[in-house]
Amino acid sequence: MSKFTRFSVILACLALVLVGLYLYTSRLTVEAELRVVPASYMPKDFQEASEAFFGKEEAEKLNIDDFSFVLLSAQAKCHSPFGAEWITLTLDPLPEDVCVHEASAGPVDLPAFGSIESENRLYITLLTRAQDAPRKARLEYYIRGRYLYADIAQEE
Repeated sequence: MSKFTRFSVILACLALVLVGLYLYTSRLTVEAELRVVPASYMPKDFQEASEAFFGKEEAEKLNIDDFSFVLLSAQAKCHSPFGAEWITLTLDPLPEDVCVHEASAGPVDLPAFGSIESENRLYITLLTRAQDAPRKARLEYYIRGRYLYADIAQEE
């Protein structure tokens, strides 16, 4: 085998290793929590959200037991040397959803080998009438222009 052939084979193997390493590291490690709690567990938040959405007079007529809060939060760690861009947290809507009470759902960028920790986490607090409906959520992001996502399952 000539030196050129050996060099070409080594170069091709190195390229395959680098592509494999890129694919392996282009995923975020995501820690997420999706829960539905009765609004009666959070009466102050229920009052604020219902007054903001319905108005003070209508909010006083509402029964707190008819509502729930969907609590969604996510943290992420980037293992890529390229960084993650346009990270957003989304919650699939239902017709019974009333309003978003609080949210910090992005978009945010994450530097190479960076992380979104507890005080900077992404979150959504949603007031809804759908108490038992299964919820779906997703953390979406791009690494070097490649669209990726992580599905978030509801805790039982």
